Amino acid sequence: MGLLCLLVVLKNSKIRRERGMDNGRGKKWLVALLAVITVAAVGACLYLVMNRDKTPPVISIADDGFIYNQSMSRTDLLAGVTAQDDRDGDVTDQIVVEQVTVSEDGATASITYAVTDNSKNVAKKVREVPCSDEVTQQTAEESVQEEQETETTTETTDNTEADVQDEETEPQTNPEAPVITLTDKEITVEKNSSFTVLKYVKEITDDKDTQKRLYNNIEVKGHVDISTSGEYDLIYFVTDSDGNRSNEAELKVTVQ
Repeated sequence: MGLLCLLVVLKNSKIRRERGMDNGRGKKWLVALLAVITVAAVGACLYLVMNRDKTPPVISIADDGFIYNQSMSRTDLLAGVTAQDDRDGDVTDQIVVEQVTVSEDGATASITYAVTDNSKNVAKKVREVPCSDEVTQQTAEESVQEEQETETTTETTDNTEADVQDEETEPQTNPEAPVITLTDKEITVEKNSSFTVLKYVKEITDDKDTQKRLYNNIEVKGHVDISTSGEYDLIYFVTDSDGNRSNEAELKVTVQ
């Protein structure tokens, strides 16, 4: 519209000059019109910039006495966790468990959640919870049981021992479980640089679920302190909608 008005003014100005009627008012109208168009364009740009969504979602965690143990699935870890965005509304289904870090004494765990809205604004929140020793106790009991079974097996015949060893070494695979693949097995990053855990996931395949759905179910064990030089190990795995757990893919991270 502004361009059309400008063309009309230019045409009228030309006609007035040809007829000797231009006394300077045409130029004034042209300057005024250009000023109006400039102000309108600047205003439109300012509106777009100021109206852009820069606010990340808000993650809320219910205080319900949550206790962590290593056998928990992604669904278990997301219990009581919700996310709300000022424009997109409820984005709880977009929350991912970025990483889980257990303290050295095994008493507490830090669970990091992340969520992204449609404008790519990212929010993160850490949940500090106590750890259950059920897994540790179970592991100890299993170790004792294994020792007893080993002693019993030693007393059997050589043929029986061979059969038992064959059964124990036979790999257990689940054809319905998803498979996760990383881009690298070892990486080196600079100290205090930007580090994103999920960046190194190359592919996830499953007989049923899509890669997008599986991506939201990725879980990572371990922690990388990007401010401290050293070597860190991260373990990636994913659980599909049927509860089948994938292989564990390991990434060794060196911070220097």
